[in-house]
Amino acid sequence: MRTDGVAPNAVTYGAIAQVHAVTGAWETALQMVADMAEDGVKPNAIILGSVVNSCAAGGAWRPAVAITKGMEARWGVVPDTACVNAAIKAIRENGTYETFSKNWFDFDIYGG
Repeated sequence: MRTDGVAPNAVTYGAIAQVHAVTGAWETALQMVADMAEDGVKPNAIILGSVVNSCAAGGAWRPAVAITKGMEARWGVVPDTACVNAAIKAIRENGTYETFSKNWFDFDIYGG
């Protein structure tokens, strides 16, 4: 796209994020978020949720939790239910019970 003079936007990045979510290519999804910043495109909740889902599918619970916990501070995006559920799924399927308990009860995304 860039070689044709067309800059990617949130729609194109959203489609790419969905592919990463399905394939579990979480490292590539994280790089995509960095590329978005370079292109001046701010990620939205749907894109970030797909990135968290890619982490869950790829067995990377730590980045899933870090993204979800840092969404509002870093990008001004409040994590929605789907994103929080994806982070919880990542912990549940790829961590231990202790990991789940510590990270779930430390999940202060709603200010409580």
